[in-house]
Amino acid sequence: TRLNSWYAIEVNISAAESLERVESILEQELKRIGAKEKKIISGPFYKGVTAIANGTATLSIIAECKEQDYNAVKRYVNRELRLLFKREKINQ
Repeated sequence: TRLNSWYAIEVNISAAESLERVESILEQELKRIGAKEKKIISGPFYKGVTAIANGTATLSIIAECKEQDYNAVKRYVNRELRLLFKREKINQ
């Protein structure tokens, strides 16, 4: 397709985690993540809390890419978020 795709991921954090702290980390680190991968056209962007249930808050993050790069961007963003959460000790 000629239209770009949007990769969307939802990640859970513990309700005990400081949402302000996580949002601050995401604001800084998502820019770095996007700049590092040339297949990302724009983003990734933190879009907010989509759900609160069972002691967790679900956060939404999106990134724009070409359709043919969707899976590569998916793998990259997932990996970087996992490493970020581990490095920053964000409880999931």
